[in-house]
Amino acid sequence: MSASRIAICTLFEGDYHKGVAALANSLVRSGFNGQFWIGYRGPRPQWAALAEPQQGYSSLTLPNGLVLCFVELDTPAHFSHYKPYWCERVLQELAPDTDAVLYLDPDLFILCQWDFFESWIGDGIACCEDSHLPLNPTHPIARRWERFATGIGLTLYRSAEACLNSGLVGITRANIGFLKTWQTVLAQAHEQFTIRNDLKSGNRTDLFHNVDQDALNVAILATPCPISRMGLDGMGFDRGEWATVHAVGQKPWRRRILRDLIVDGSPPDRTLRLYWKYANGPIYAEPPLRKLAARILTPVAALIGRFYRRG
Repeated sequence: MSASRIAICTLFEGDYHKGVAALANSLVRSGFNGQFWIGYRGPRPQWAALAEPQQGYSSLTLPNGLVLCFVELDTPAHFSHYKPYWCERVLQELAPDTDAVLYLDPDLFILCQWDFFESWIGDGIACCEDSHLPLNPTHPIARRWERFATGIGLTLYRSAEACLNSGLVGITRANIGFLKTWQTVLAQAHEQFTIRNDLKSGNRTDLFHNVDQDALNVAILATPCPISRMGLDGMGFDRGEWATVHAVGQKPWRRRILRDLIVDGSPPDRTLRLYWKYANGPIYAEPPLRKLAARILTPVAALIGRFYRRG
C-alpha cells in the first residue's frame, strides 16, 4: 500500500497547531508524501497563510510532495469524540480514492520510515497500547466494558488484552465498519452519561473516564475486524521507542525549559527534544529567537538536571 493510497488525518484547535506543524515535519522526514487532512476549529495558523483555496478546503503542498489539506469544522462535539466521524469523512468524502486512513493526534511525532506504516495498516486496525491502565481479560473495567457493549446490542469478538490509546488508529477501507461501531459506542455513552463535552470524566472507576479512548476500547471488543496492536513501545511509553512518540501530559511547545527545571525539577525530556527537532522545518511554527533559545537552553538544562533535584 503506497503513501498515496493512505490518507493521514488529525484534529486541532488553539495552540495545538504547533504540534500539527511538528507532526507534519516528522512525516516529511519519514518519507510520507500523500495527503494530510487537518480538521480545525478557530483561526488557521499563520504558517498556513499560503494555503490555496480548493472546493471545501485549502491546501498547502510542501517541497517533498506532502499535501496539507485544511478543513474548517463546525461541530459542537469535543474534538476527541469526533475522531471516528472525521476518519469516516476523510475516507468517504474527502479522499475517496485512498485505501486507508491513519488518524494521528496533533501531539505525536513519527520516528520510523513511512513504509512501516504502509505494511502495518494492511495487517488490521493499527493501534498502540496505552500506559495508564494495565489491563487483562478479567480486569473489572474490562468486564464492565463487555457488559456495556452487549447491553447496547453489540456482539463481543475478543477479550480486552490491553488498554489502547486513541492517539493513533489506522483503518483500511475494508474495515470501515469499525468506525461505525466506534461511533455507536460514543453515541450510546453520550446518551447514558453526561460526558459529551469531556476529554476526561470523573475518575478511573467510571466506565468512560478517558471518554473517546474508552469508547475505542469497547469498540475493539465488538468488531470482527482484524487488529494489529503494538505495545508500549509504539508511542514511546516504554524503552525501545522507535515508531512514534506521543507527547502526553504537558505539551512541549508550552514548556519553559529553565523554569521547568528550577521550579518543577523537570529537565528536558524526550518529547521536548523531539518537538524542537521537528520544529526546524520545513514548516516553521515557532519564531527564530525561540528556536535559538531552545537550542541553547536544552543541553544546558539537561546538564544541570544531572546534578540538580528540586527539594
